[in-house]
Amino acid sequence: MTRRGLLIRLLIFVPLFAFFGYGAYQKWRNERAQEQIEADEASAREAELKDATHSVKLQDGRSIDIVELTPEQAERLHGIKLPPPPDAKADAKAPPTEVAPPAEAAAN
Repeated sequence: MTRRGLLIRLLIFVPLFAFFGYGAYQKWRNERAQEQIEADEASAREAELKDATHSVKLQDGRSIDIVELTPEQAERLHGIKLPPPPDAKADAKAPPTEVAPPAEAAAN
């Protein structure tokens, strides 16, 4: 192979390898960043669940873990949307009423 042929091949293939190698590196870096974000979100969820969990000892000696979440936490962590309590719907539709003081308090 002549020097000229080698130089032509180098001028063609080196930029191609550099271009495709750089694209592969960018793709790898983006995937790694996405995995890191997902891992951070998972650890934050686990920490929040750990804070909301407490252990209860049963009479027979076993213990169980109880998770107490607010409706907002349940929706954010697990995607569970809870319906509003039925009392809230009834209270919202009913007009406000005035509560009279008990008869004992009025007599004193």
